[in-house]
Amino acid sequence: MNDNELALPSFFSDSMVLQRNKPIRFFGSAPKNAEVRVTFAGESRAVPSDGRWSAEFPAMDAGGPHELTVSAGESRLTVTDILIGEVWVAAGQSNMELPLDRTAPWPGEALTETRPSDIREFSAPVNPEFRHPKADMSKGRWRRADGPEIGTFSALGYRFASLIRERLNVPVGIRLIAIGGSPVEAWVDRETLSLFPEFAGSFSNARNDSWRSHTAEEDQRRIARWYDALNRADPGLDSDAGVTERLEWHGEGWAPCSIPEGRGDGTLGDGPGSVWVRRFFHATPAQARAAARLRLGTLVDSDRAWINGIEVGSTGYRYPPRRYAVPEGVIREGKNELTVRIVSEEGPARFIPGKRYDLSWESENPLPRIELGGPCEFKRGAAMDPLAGKTFMEWLPTGLYNSRTAPMSLLPIRGVIWYQGESNTGNPAGYGPLFRAAIECWRRAWGDDNLPFLYTQLANYRDPVFLNRANGWPAIREAQRECRSVPGTGMTSAVDLGEWNDLHPANKRELARRFALLARKIAYGETDLEAEGPHPVAVTKAADGKIRVELTHARGLSGGRIAGFEIGDEAGAWRPATGITAGGAEDGNATVEIETAAREGDRMLRYAWADDPTIAFPLNGAGLPLAPFLEKIGFSEKY
Repeated sequence: MNDNELALPSFFSDSMVLQRNKPIRFFGSAPKNAEVRVTFAGESRAVPSDGRWSAEFPAMDAGGPHELTVSAGESRLTVTDILIGEVWVAAGQSNMELPLDRTAPWPGEALTETRPSDIREFSAPVNPEFRHPKADMSKGRWRRADGPEIGTFSALGYRFASLIRERLNVPVGIRLIAIGGSPVEAWVDRETLSLFPEFAGSFSNARNDSWRSHTAEEDQRRIARWYDALNRADPGLDSDAGVTERLEWHGEGWAPCSIPEGRGDGTLGDGPGSVWVRRFFHATPAQARAAARLRLGTLVDSDRAWINGIEVGSTGYRYPPRRYAVPEGVIREGKNELTVRIVSEEGPARFIPGKRYDLSWESENPLPRIELGGPCEFKRGAAMDPLAGKTFMEWLPTGLYNSRTAPMSLLPIRGVIWYQGESNTGNPAGYGPLFRAAIECWRRAWGDDNLPFLYTQLANYRDPVFLNRANGWPAIREAQRECRSVPGTGMTSAVDLGEWNDLHPANKRELARRFALLARKIAYGETDLEAEGPHPVAVTKAADGKIRVELTHARGLSGGRIAGFEIGDEAGAWRPATGITAGGAEDGNATVEIETAAREGDRMLRYAWADDPTIAFPLNGAGLPLAPFLEKIGFSEKY
């Protein structure tokens, strides 16, 4: 906003949603000494401007649409289709940001159900700020769920909004501020960060304009040089044309490989660089006459794909599912060749195992699918030294708080839903204190010590590229569990909803249901609602030497054996154990008896302590899992 002209922040725009039953404040810029007239929902205010202006209106019930007009002299602004309802901020990293299109079979086919016009989402491009909190989010805008961009809505945010709308029968707005890969230190203010001296160096760099500019330029040049050298060294490319495939190079020198069909190894080659893969398949006359869809799972890291020499798709980084449309006429009757060039930046090129690799025809009378898993051939393009990743400026300390949280805090909301933690798994010991401080920081920003802050414990995941790397996921989950003691917070768990081979699990519908249960209880006062999974309130050693775990929130918990327990001694050694649930849990409490007797020196009990716990999680009657935990033997009433 410019103090010399009449303007509104981007979040005051067409199709916006304002929080019901809380005072309404509009603000913006205008020429100094101008009188600004603000009209909303039939009421007007005349307010002065010193370059900035602000106008207050009383709280309103849910409803709309309303119109806002703002005028100063000859200038006039109009915002239409404003609804009053429930507003939630959706924050964190990529699993909150993940769009509906990524959770659907194909882009553009995200939703088949009704898309309510009174669900709206606000989002804005990332633009980190390190010196002071902003009052606006440049180029932000609101979008309606019945519009053409529904597939780009946050899958979790949209599903959550749908459930809240269904329950309350009011409009729901989601202010999406999540940024993929962001660590929690990017989401706190300078005051909070000062409590954590380990970030002093990176914070100093972040505030240095020269450092950021120089680093970004060096990264850009370094990455460009790496790819230029790779492409020139790859004999499968025509170096004169840059990236044109040289089909004549493909005649000989191929080695056998396999597209993994389970949890097998999909490694290609022996290090970073480019690898070419080809797979022959046969098509029937009917398959050759129709447009098809190619799935190539996910690949490490980027790829381009051709069928019979015609390019059908490309993806620039590791995580998105490869879903490529194959136009009619590309596939031939009889023998066909699929060629894929994979570029890996850090380690060997890989097929991610356990994914779909196939060609399909989905119509009223679908044709048989062609499976592409199994034997194939590969040929090394060019070997390279590892490419160090670029510096993501938006991940540096305070950058996202100043540019996203701070402007959002200028408007009332009902609460926050948060999905984050994956990017802090490298230093899990520091996560708990920093996450608690972040919650306090956000509550200060909104001026509400009881602002509902709902978050999820990380989903199960086992990095299929670095299978032997300890990623700290269990320790982050434990830090998240311990933060349940912060009043007004609520934790659900996604530990049973993940996909071992995908950092971005698709089942956001069930996770949204779990978030909505928390919201109904904590934010909307349904105190008798079961919104939490079972969790321990005591771990004791009985006279018979058995360890017993007392659980609360266990009504409806199924009986039987529970795998995944481990007993730890004072030397730090762990041994597996199995528990058996006892009691009907009709009062909401249950006891798990550990079958393995305790030994002298046993000190700790943990459950589901793995990046990807391969166990069946017991659920209570609300369908919520017993979440991973770590407790001392002998603790009681921790919460």
